Amino acid sequence: MTTFKIDNILTVSKICIGADHFGTAVDNRLASRILDEYMDRGGSFIDTANVYGKWVQGAGNASEKFLGEWLKSTKKQVVIATKGAHYNFDSPTVMRLNEKDIRADLEESLTALKRDCIDFYWLHRDDTSKHIGEILETMEGLRGEGKILLYGASNFTAERLYEAEKYAREHNIRGFSAVSNQHSSATVNRGYNTNPDPTLVIHGAEEEKFHQSTGKPLIPYQSTARGYFAKIHGGVSIPDSLVRAYDNEATREAYKEVLALAERESCSVQTASILHLASSPYPIIPITSVKKIEHLPDLFEAMEKI
Repeated sequence: MTTFKIDNILTVSKICIGADHFGTAVDNRLASRILDEYMDRGGSFIDTANVYGKWVQGAGNASEKFLGEWLKSTKKQVVIATKGAHYNFDSPTVMRLNEKDIRADLEESLTALKRDCIDFYWLHRDDTSKHIGEILETMEGLRGEGKILLYGASNFTAERLYEAEKYAREHNIRGFSAVSNQHSSATVNRGYNTNPDPTLVIHGAEEEKFHQSTGKPLIPYQSTARGYFAKIHGGVSIPDSLVRAYDNEATREAYKEVLALAERESCSVQTASILHLASSPYPIIPITSVKKIEHLPDLFEAMEKI
């Protein structure tokens, strides 16, 4: 599997494994097996977040805590990306993109992951009431202290990303090294996303222009649209929520392209959906979550072909 170097600093595998359900829906034993096999196949990039697990009462930041223990058992080189500054679930309209809350989340992540420095730190949500310069200077301060190596923007619109690029250039700072928004080869019907959270940013035409013009890497979540294409091809029952979200002409055209790709590459439709997304004029590193061992072959097939 080929690798990619983010900002010529962090070398990562070109498929990132999502750890959002580790420590909760995926128990520690199964999660360890998934990660061990992923690493054995050449994977090296794991995505988590301070908030993962906090939706389960009493679980806390379960994903990070699990990873902190698992990291002690592996001798392989691992790049960990985690996220902070998500809103509290009991106050979803109150953004937490300020230095105090960012630092609190970061310290909690460092403790859970048992690390002195986070390889890649995502800001999980934006707060458009804040000047982009204030946000970037906070992150530069944390980088200067050696608490993070690189940082990026998750759920930021193209408008804000252009502002960040301009500020970083004018003030001679590194700025965002990558972007993580929702993106797959399936097009989302407006107002029917499977996750109705209004603070999520779905990669659209303006975001596409941003990435094409800057070459900035996109590291998207929900990169296979919850397996939508594979479900159609397999003839399985598809939840109404997925149909409402993705049933449209653009998605049907993309499905035809994915099927053709699967035939050319002699691979599964799930694998082809990852390859289709990653075949872009700018770098795309899909985040793929795995909750069952039987999902691994499709992931490994993509890792071999990407």
